[in-house]
Amino acid sequence: MPFAWRLLVPSELKDFSHSILSTLAFGSNFYWYQSLQEYGAQPALLRPFLHTWSLAVEEQFYLVYPILLLAALRCARQYTTALAFTAILLSLTFAEFMSTRSPAFSFYLLPTRFWELLTGGLLAYMRATYAGPALARPFHNALSVTGLLLLTYSILFIEYGPDSHHPGLVTVFPVLGTVLVIQFTVPDSLIHRMLASRPFTAIGLISYSLYLWHYPVFAFGRLSSDGPSIVDKIEWTTISIVPQRCINLDIRQRRRPAPASCAWT
Repeated sequence: MPFAWRLLVPSELKDFSHSILSTLAFGSNFYWYQSLQEYGAQPALLRPFLHTWSLAVEEQFYLVYPILLLAALRCARQYTTALAFTAILLSLTFAEFMSTRSPAFSFYLLPTRFWELLTGGLLAYMRATYAGPALARPFHNALSVTGLLLLTYSILFIEYGPDSHHPGLVTVFPVLGTVLVIQFTVPDSLIHRMLASRPFTAIGLISYSLYLWHYPVFAFGRLSSDGPSIVDKIEWTTISIVPQRCINLDIRQRRRPAPASCAWT
């Protein structure tokens, strides 16, 4: 808030305050939808808490999904998987439909995002319920590599702006890639060794706090400079990563059991 007080004009400070209150109530996706901010556009990059829309969508899903799942298990247990697949298809179809008619609605609100999160819920349910067919290790490796390629393609070649019909059919690429990596990566495989390496593990351990932290750092950085340089962006990235890494290491050290020789103290 001191940075906001120093860098924002009164109208922007009012917008900043509203975004904080909506974030605390897990309703920032509604706030940004009403504000008609285009995520990724230049004005949006100056909103320090715009990224919290995704946290609001997640929290709303976490409130709705368990109730729906318990209802399905109680009333139609044998059709639970089929109902989940149907809900995924309906939400995906609605997302594709709305992305061409109301991109802001499709981007920010739960109905068009429900299928993405439900895919993860269905995967977790099926892993806990069904053993699935036994596949040879080469098939596991091929499918997990395919998943990683889909994720890489999604990062490098898919535009997630208002003209890309996202969320919609184009979003199937990163969602399917994530499912394949989670489901088919086996211990000691190429993908497992890569994802379990020190660099990936280090980023993974701080990924959530890094996501929360980086957007305000970059937003206030842009507000305090004209046309940030590569050096500025490296500096902001360092500011975003280093504190999270130090906090994570401190927490891990605090949780580490004391050596046996020191146990008596």
